[in-house]
Amino acid sequence: MSIYDEVSFSVSPYVARVNKAIEFYSRNIVNNLNSGLMLCISTGPDEGWPVVSGTEVPPLPSLTASQLTNPIGFKRFSTMKFVISDDAGIYSVGGVLWRAITGDTVEESIYYAKQLNSRWLYVEAELETDELNVGDVYYRQMGLYSNLKIRTDLVPDYATRSVFLPTEIVRTGPEYDGILEIYQNVTPMRRPTDYREVFSWVIEF
Repeated sequence: MSIYDEVSFSVSPYVARVNKAIEFYSRNIVNNLNSGLMLCISTGPDEGWPVVSGTEVPPLPSLTASQLTNPIGFKRFSTMKFVISDDAGIYSVGGVLWRAITGDTVEESIYYAKQLNSRWLYVEAELETDELNVGDVYYRQMGLYSNLKIRTDLVPDYATRSVFLPTEIVRTGPEYDGILEIYQNVTPMRRPTDYREVFSWVIEF
């Protein structure tokens, strides 16, 4: 048997994965550009989720998904920080407590992330009561798109805007040009009119 036929194991070391987190952070930390990272909520499929005992039951998210179905709108993220799991952390996501790693500058935050091998990013977005409130329409999906491009011909004041309608985001055919980074299917929810909603994720690299 040739040496080239032997099986060996390889891994992506922490330094590579931390670097991917840093690249993502560096590309998206400025959130008033004409492209970037945004929350998206959508109504999901026209027929809704499968009904079990009279209740819509959301299916598990699929690794093959590339778009959310029937977006209601988009909102720029409000917070992005490097994090590590820590029982004393203040952010609770996915049943895990996370501690933020931050510096006074972007460069300091990146430096500390390297020192602590942080390959996780905490991302948060908020919807106020009057944002993307479409009455009786329910949303069934929420997620984060990166590299979304704003139609600057329709939104010349994009730098001071944080909420965008589907028609104000660039797409090729039926699909938005951005990348669906993470998403989840949820039980149908209506946008509240008396309090704001906070959406949060931890992205692992």
